Amino acid sequence: MNIWKKTHILGLGFTIYFGPFLHGQKKAEGTRKIQEKITKSSSLMLPAKKIESLQANLFQHEAVKLNFKQTVYRSLRKKTMTSYGEAYFLKPNGFRWTLMQPKKDSWLYNGKDLFLVSEQSKEAIRYKSGANKEKELKQLVNMVINLKELLKRYELVESSQDKDNYYLELEPRKDIYYGDDIEKIQLKIYENTKTKEAVVEKLKLYFRGDNTSLFEFTKIAKEKADIKQVSPPPGIKIINAL
Repeated sequence: MNIWKKTHILGLGFTIYFGPFLHGQKKAEGTRKIQEKITKSSSLMLPAKKIESLQANLFQHEAVKLNFKQTVYRSLRKKTMTSYGEAYFLKPNGFRWTLMQPKKDSWLYNGKDLFLVSEQSKEAIRYKSGANKEKELKQLVNMVINLKELLKRYELVESSQDKDNYYLELEPRKDIYYGDDIEKIQLKIYENTKTKEAVVEKLKLYFRGDNTSLFEFTKIAKEKADIKQVSPPPGIKIINAL
């Protein structure tokens, strides 16, 4: 699979610096400060009941908004890129993923159709339901908001706790192959001891070829559930993808 093909969401993806969406940064001497280690080494695993609790408590609200920073590293070119944006998640499966810098574009999924919206050109590309682009983007969203779904595809190999922070490391299940290049996933989850609500604060993906991608999430807040937030705005021309 050509992971850098421009029409591939998991790669650099169209004209937006949306990635390499699932490809990115590794530890390099000049970027050690950016590369805070997410998983703390431990020979102990969290109890199964705690993992189930985190699944149930992750993003409890009907709609959530957050900011993100993505730092990616491409080993072949030895190049690091950083982008910023915001996301909106609407249960059960709607989302808006907006890149604010270096260029403003949005991926929208209303539960039926996936759109790539360019505010500059006032156009949106609509992709067929079930297309690879939809599956790949929904996979990333599940990594952030749906731990239960994530554990269907990946095996928990390490877990630990530091006060209110939980560190999980997952690897692809050996009995299932989905055709992607992910070798390992690391999550840092914060759980509020009073409200019991849990949120993913960091997500790090490791790929074949020593590529990695680090997502850092901040300003996570409850939002009003609104289908308009995950649909193209008025005045946008809809173009069906070939």
